[in-house]
Amino acid sequence: MANATRTVSHAGGECPDSAIATGLLVSASTPAIEYIELGWVPSRIELINYNATNPLVYWWTKGMTSGNAYLNTGSTGVITKVTGGPTVNEGGLKTVDGVANTMTRPGFQIPAALQTDSHTWSWTAYR
Repeated sequence: MANATRTVSHAGGECPDSAIATGLLVSASTPAIEYIELGWVPSRIELINYNATNPLVYWWTKGMTSGNAYLNTGSTGVITKVTGGPTVNEGGLKTVDGVANTMTRPGFQIPAALQTDSHTWSWTAYR
């Protein structure tokens, strides 16, 4: 099983106090929940699967139930409300990369069910 590759970049350098963070996630060959640690709880999250010819775009905004999202289906342009989207992570003890009780910083999670084998996801999180 190949591991996922995650990158996190903060606007204005590597300062976690910035208002925007961006990154890429290349899914593992056997996808698992991926934790994106920001150091703060996001108020908006955008995910784009850009390996697809017609990318899927998910977005979540503060006030929505965590795990719900809007989905713009690239092939049709139709926007629907879905479950199983990004989940806000307040931080604390989690199971990360198969290790139970791992401390994580605030950020968000990308569920395994959203990830297609070895596809690349572009993400943006806003403070």
